[in-house]
Amino acid sequence: MSGAEDLVSQIRFGRKMGDFDGVAMMVGAPHGPFGRGHLGATTDNIAAQEGVTRLERDEFAVESHRHAAASSGGVRFANQSVDRK
Repeated sequence: MSGAEDLVSQIRFGRKMGDFDGVAMMVGAPHGPFGRGHLGATTDNIAAQEGVTRLERDEFAVESHRHAAASSGGVRFANQSVDRK
């Protein structure tokens, strides 16, 4: 993500010379669909509301990645995936 570009509003139709308002993709892009803030902060807030610890979230993520890795190397989903090389 360090190579993420900046967005300039209303650039499609041209802008006059002067200052432009820019939004860094690192800040502007990862917002939730309901406009309630950055997805990372939203995740932390919901986890706190529901009483889910960081360790529990990390364990879930590791297990999810294990499942994804196991399915990508086998034949179970062979007809549903395409290698990108």
